[in-house]
Order: sequence, then structure tokens, then C-alpha cells
Amino acid sequence: QIRNYVVTVHSMKSNSRMIGAVEFGEQAFAMEQAGKAGDIDYIRAHHEELLTEYEKVLEEVKAILAKEGENT
Repeated sequence: QIRNYVVTVHSMKSNSRMIGAVEFGEQAFAMEQAGKAGDIDYIRAHHEELLTEYEKVLEEVKAILAKEGENT
């Protein structure tokens, strides 16, 4: 399961960096590194923080898309 987690946060890291969500990308990178190192304690301690930042990014993307939709 940790391998799947690493793959998921790696993808989140890459995609967030592509859209300019730098802080979230850094958090995902830290989680990826922790997963590769098998540091489950770090992951458990910071997973909620990652999800909170993920929600912020989603809300920002939704707001941008809604604004773009108004302009078309």
C-alpha cells in the first residue's frame, strides 16, 4: 500500500507543480520522499495537512474555471 501512496503523491506533486501550486507540490514531494523511505510516522503526522492543502488547491482551480466560464 505504501507503494501506491508514493505513486499517488508523486503524481500529485508533478501535476501541482505544472499548474503553479508550489506549496502543495512541496508537501506532496515531502510525502513522496517519506513514502520511499518507509517513514510511516511522517506520513501519518502530515497526511491531514496535505489533504487540507489539496482542498485549497481544488477550490482555487474551481474558482478559476468558474471565472473562465463567465468570460466565454
